[in-house]
Amino acid sequence: KLSSYDLSLVFDKNTKRLVLRHNKIGKINPFYIGYLTPFYLPSLQKYLTHIFQSGYIGLPFHIYNELNLPPEEKLSIRKYGRITIGNVVIQRKKWVIPRQRFLELEANMSEMQYFYNIQKWILENDLPTKFFFKMVPLEYKDLVKSQDDDNYENTDAKPLYMDLSNPIFVKVFRKLTTTIKYGLLIEEVLPDLGEYIDNSEQENYVEEYILELTQKVCKGI
Repeated sequence: KLSSYDLSLVFDKNTKRLVLRHNKIGKINPFYIGYLTPFYLPSLQKYLTHIFQSGYIGLPFHIYNELNLPPEEKLSIRKYGRITIGNVVIQRKKWVIPRQRFLELEANMSEMQYFYNIQKWILENDLPTKFFFKMVPLEYKDLVKSQDDDNYENTDAKPLYMDLSNPIFVKVFRKLTTTIKYGLLIEEVLPDLGEYIDNSEQENYVEEYILELTQKVCKGI
């Protein structure tokens, strides 16, 4: 038997993969042989079975961590790094911002003062200036409740582009977040048109693919 206290996750820079290592044995390859009710597995075992299995892993990946957050971390801003396989980006860099963290910006102040405060807030929390964001429930119970609520606005979950270096965008951001009921999920702008320009000489460009999986209907069934 191996104790989980002797295990550590190490990022292999050569393969760009997470490797599970034992402090005495070295690299190990976990093999999940199954469990009758996976729901009752401890949090660590759930996590390991997801990241080391060769089957389907649901997106987005940050949800696995959000469902098991300790209470003291739920009011903090969480950052999730970009996930890549080779040169393919399968999940953009994300930040999860609880409602209380951006409501602390709101007060009886002028637009100029609010613009100054939002710039300071971005620097203090190491947030990007340009991003896509959407308003989503951050608690699982709130997520289920919102799905069953007839008054829930689907537009709240649609990603919106934001540039907080632009005073007009900041004014819109303030209006949208003043009466918000949920938290914010923001993602980095990637590809960034300012960084990747189609140049026939240098061939400096990126491509983005949208994959749709459908099940073929068999005739006669």
